[in-house]
Amino acid sequence: VRAKQADANKDQTVIELTGNVRLEDSDGFFLTTDTATYDRERSIARTPAAVAFGKGRMSGSGAGITYDQTNNVLEVSEQARVTTRNEAGEPAMEFAGGRATLDRMQHRLTVDNSVHVDRGEEVIESDRAIASLSQNDDIVQFLELRGNARVQGGGGGIDAMSANDIDLDYTDDGQRLEAVRLDG
Repeated sequence: VRAKQADANKDQTVIELTGNVRLEDSDGFFLTTDTATYDRERSIARTPAAVAFGKGRMSGSGAGITYDQTNNVLEVSEQARVTTRNEAGEPAMEFAGGRATLDRMQHRLTVDNSVHVDRGEEVIESDRAIASLSQNDDIVQFLELRGNARVQGGGGGIDAMSANDIDLDYTDDGQRLEAVRLDG
């Protein structure tokens, strides 16, 4: 954890960080913000401010975060945005929603509250989206859409589909759709 200024409590267990705050994990995950509180005993960082985060070809932003470094769980409480990129650096999937949770140990991204996903020319919408990610957390391999699920565009054999719930199973590289399940 780095910052321009750090103020600690008497035991130096809670640190108030201000100015170019950057948290880095050994695997390349990073988080940046202007101000944060870091609890050294619990390895938890919090901020109500805007944040940016990423690892490899995955990046995101939002406001009001809690990052549990021990369990590798990032919770974004407002204006969540997460983008995965292909090998050429172009956006593969762009998620937007009211809030998001990135569970790095389970390789799972959950986005809630009016979810909107752009995947090339494809537009995906639902109340909630749960993405199973690759080991490096930068490729979506399976996407569960829960509540008011819709998929439109993309130029494939299906122009649009809608159901209460939709599961989209992608190839391991995230490039092609292998299977679809619609329910309700």
